[in-house]
Amino acid sequence: MEKICWLCGGELPQEITEKLGTPITDLGLSGRAFNVLDRRGVETLEQLLCFETKELLRFRNMGEKTFNEIKQKVKLFGFDCWT
Repeated sequence: MEKICWLCGGELPQEITEKLGTPITDLGLSGRAFNVLDRRGVETLEQLLCFETKELLRFRNMGEKTFNEIKQKVKLFGFDCWT
């Protein structure tokens, strides 16, 4: 099933669609960063990317250092989010 970009309405390439399904366990996060996301029920990269910076920073135990770690790991998967 093709995914549609919420921004432009076009179909996303298969490569991007596959990356979005990546479990957060595969991001290589520290225990603290993983636990912050896990407690909020975030299971995939796609779910994580739905949050804005201000929302993520309101997660319990999400400090600037943890946020920056998550941001860098997501960047390794080709998504430059939360500037």
